Amino acid sequence: MFIRRVDGAGTIQTPVNKLATFIVLVVFFIFIVLIQLVLLLFVKPRK
Repeated sequence: MFIRRVDGAGTIQTPVNKLATFIVLVVFFIFIVLIQLVLLLFVKPRK
């Protein structure tokens, strides 16, 4: 992500674009972790 100069769409990756991409990925992974934690808390294991 930080190594490439041009992404798959052909746009040049500036430091601002790289930072925006990184922030989007971090927010997405935090969202996934929160969903997993909520499911872990509310889904009780079978005995």
